[in-house]
Amino acid sequence: MVKLSASRIIVILLIVVAAVYILIPKAKPLETVGLRAVQGIDANSLDIHRTKLDWAIQAIALTHDTLMTFDYEMKYIPLLAESWEIDPDGFFIDYHLREDVTFHCGEPFNADAVVYSIRRCKKPWSAHADSVKNVLDAEALDEYTVRIHLKQWDRWLYDWFATTSGSIVCPRCAEEHGLDYGEKYFCGTGPFKVKEWIREDRLTLERNEDYTWGPEIYQNRGPAHLTEITFEVIPTDISREDKFKKGETDMMIGLSPRPAMIDYLNTTENVIFIVNARSSMSYMGFHVGTLSPEIQQGIESGRPYPSGAKDSPVSDDPEGKGLLVRKALLYATHRENLVLYAWENMGKVAYGPLTSMIWGYNPAVEDMYPYDPEMARSLLAQAGYADGLELTLLTTNYEPYTKTAQVLKDQWAKVGITLNIEVRVFDDMEGIIANAQHDLWIGGWTWHNADMIWWYWHTIRVPPASNRFWWGSAYTDAVIENTFHINDDVSYYAIQESQRLIMEDAAYLPVVERPFLLAHWDRVKGFTLHPLSNFIWKHLDTVIEE
Repeated sequence: MVKLSASRIIVILLIVVAAVYILIPKAKPLETVGLRAVQGIDANSLDIHRTKLDWAIQAIALTHDTLMTFDYEMKYIPLLAESWEIDPDGFFIDYHLREDVTFHCGEPFNADAVVYSIRRCKKPWSAHADSVKNVLDAEALDEYTVRIHLKQWDRWLYDWFATTSGSIVCPRCAEEHGLDYGEKYFCGTGPFKVKEWIREDRLTLERNEDYTWGPEIYQNRGPAHLTEITFEVIPTDISREDKFKKGETDMMIGLSPRPAMIDYLNTTENVIFIVNARSSMSYMGFHVGTLSPEIQQGIESGRPYPSGAKDSPVSDDPEGKGLLVRKALLYATHRENLVLYAWENMGKVAYGPLTSMIWGYNPAVEDMYPYDPEMARSLLAQAGYADGLELTLLTTNYEPYTKTAQVLKDQWAKVGITLNIEVRVFDDMEGIIANAQHDLWIGGWTWHNADMIWWYWHTIRVPPASNRFWWGSAYTDAVIENTFHINDDVSYYAIQESQRLIMEDAAYLPVVERPFLLAHWDRVKGFTLHPLSNFIWKHLDTVIEE
């Protein structure tokens, strides 16, 4: 018998292992293809501090990260911060950061980047400045510990660090590229990087190969399985639908509730149709132009009511005619039919400033303006418009909005109102509203708690921020500020009262609590729609099966 030395035995074993490795068929890797998605609206900026548009937020959530995030039950979980402690007295939060994170450009993520992002968010030009500039600041305690200083504590503030508003940007890239950051140059810590952005055509993201710090809601913490994600922008519903039917795209995001397409999605094999009931609303806004000093002088906000503002029939005036017209429009609107014909009953009638899913919703608003054409005619006559009235409504080309405009036109014609409809791109419409050159417009929002009242109705939020109604007063501001109170009873009463005051002044016309509609072919595996408003969240588990 030939005796083998230990070294020869080891060599033979290595040869056998190598042969087995070569001969055993390999599993096909998951990351073989990218995901192709189609949507109707493009982002307006990929700089989180310059946008609040949902379609931009969707991409920012994929390219950037936050300190915390939400799980599927909307509970806080770690992301860029591994842990945190809250001061018992409520004056600071200490976040302990991950030490293995880098930005897309290779720069390290650390406490300085968090401090920079928070202070940049507070700049006067920031789209988010008013929500944080007076309530928080940050300092680096060491390289991976950051202290958030709170000038006041409120019941909603903690959410900020878990939503895309609190996204961390790369300090070096943001400073180096200035106004081009978010337009031509992009740098976050997210699972995807911007590969190409052709405005109003497509946005392509490519996988961040270094990403390994995804939130715990995903089985795959990174890198993503998908090599790329392409969001193709096709404004026309029929064209998007046709592309999906032909299998030329994997996913259709935010589709319109068109009956034929809804039927197709519900009856076609291999299609996954998701109707996500979330806290989201579409509405028609009035140019109130309140006479209060807070609006006229732009107290605190530094944005006075434009001197050349349009003298709209729906705007406040000393005789109260504008209020009569606004109430007439509410009475002239059959909202059940509006939701039926414009939204194909994909949603429920909205009655007030908040959706019925939000804590503090006031059901009393549901009885305030029942459909009553005779009352509408009477109010118009009292306002001096017995012989008719002409108004202009601004809307984007999103089909449910244009259909909403047409249904309103038909309904209001029955009480003597002529409605002119102007379709505008979002930024143009925002500019018109910011200069108070409008009568009415159609808009929408998606959010999960009652600080929406502050965002939309406090006088500090007048344009270019989100109080597009130019509405408010010192009294209503005080009530709205109490909605943030940490005492449940105080906050609940203020939320209820705010809704009553807004609707008593007929400050806008709520239309529909709208669901989010998304469809994909079943070759898309591992995808779960997150309940937050960012549509698709991180896409870490998603894979395309050929």
